[in-house]
Amino acid sequence: MPPPYLSGAGRLVLKDVLMLAGSVLMIADSAKQIVNSTSLVNPKNERVSG
Repeated sequence: MPPPYLSGAGRLVLKDVLMLAGSVLMIADSAKQIVNSTSLVNPKNERVSG
């Protein structure tokens, strides 16, 4: 039987890195939604460009 590719600690590190990457994406998307919905430059909430 071949040895496992990752030990127990390696799997935990990989899981933690994937969880961190997912949370960074979620935080960035939430921040973008907040910035787009509360613009001080465009108080009527009209889409200017993009």
